[in-house]
Amino acid sequence: ARRVGNSRRKFKIEPPLVTGDPEFVRTFRAQQNSLEFYGIFMCCLWTTGIFFHQIPAALLGLMYCYGREKFFNGYVQDAKQR
Repeated sequence: ARRVGNSRRKFKIEPPLVTGDPEFVRTFRAQQNSLEFYGIFMCCLWTTGIFFHQIPAALLGLMYCYGREKFFNGYVQDAKQR
């Protein structure tokens, strides 16, 4: 959300608009994609922590967060630069 807010300020796009500069649109779409999977991630993380040991669940959660950050950064880049 912070990165979308910074992108809104950078390209002067006022809420509730979600169109504008292509970099802003990619940032917004990456954030929305991450939000869509957040509920699934939390449910799986909690279930794994309850039924299995919590340390492996936490490590898998950290790996997921790292992968999600890499995805976000790659998605925001221009397709020609990926």
